[in-house]
Amino acid sequence: MHTTLLVRLRPKQRPLPEKRLMISIAAGVFLAGCLTAVAGTYTSDFSNPNQAGITLNGGTDNNGNNYPVIGTNKLVLVFPENSQSASAVLDDLDAGKSIESFTATFGLNFGPGTSTPADGFSFNFGPDIDSSFKQGEEGATGPGDLVVEFDTYDNGAPDNIGIDLKVSGTEVATSKMTFATLVDSQVHPVSIQLHRNGTINVAWNNQTIYSNAVLTGWAPINGQFASELARDVPTSCAISRT
Repeated sequence: MHTTLLVRLRPKQRPLPEKRLMISIAAGVFLAGCLTAVAGTYTSDFSNPNQAGITLNGGTDNNGNNYPVIGTNKLVLVFPENSQSASAVLDDLDAGKSIESFTATFGLNFGPGTSTPADGFSFNFGPDIDSSFKQGEEGATGPGDLVVEFDTYDNGAPDNIGIDLKVSGTEVATSKMTFATLVDSQVHPVSIQLHRNGTINVAWNNQTIYSNAVLTGWAPINGQFASELARDVPTSCAISRT
């Protein structure tokens, strides 16, 4: 499995209780393509702990182990302990140019977790994301930021467990799921495809979650990509390649 991110640039001539969770992200490839120039690429099988092109922001667990950690073909964002948060931020792939479409694929694993696992994971793109970005599972909230959130804990209305779409900090769509579906300690393929017309496709575990969903308020913009996890209860998270 590998992770793929395909990016299309905007043409230059157009201005512009207790809960625990562990998440891991398995090996991947990030590719970028553009309309008027050669775009950047990022490729990794997550076997090299010192992988270039990505910045990891996290902390230290109760045993003194640093997280996130890359190795054995996965990126483990956090371990199954309380009150951890972490992020993985890609270098700017396209030197500040506006991006109007992209495709990202990766494997996502939540677990093991407690009976009330939290809090979730988000895939982020936007102009206020930099190498130090670390904002929690709700994701980036600045103007133009795009977030696909995998929410594993219900914080009360209007919050839901499931997969949400957000633009500039506002939730524009939600697809309800049970936490037992998301947090099962299995690697599930994820595909996120942003189109030039401002619609998005999202698939999880080979199931269509959103098809040409309209991202109200989104427009092509420059920025960086980041994966972010926060949890208050023991659960782990890993990202792997698909």
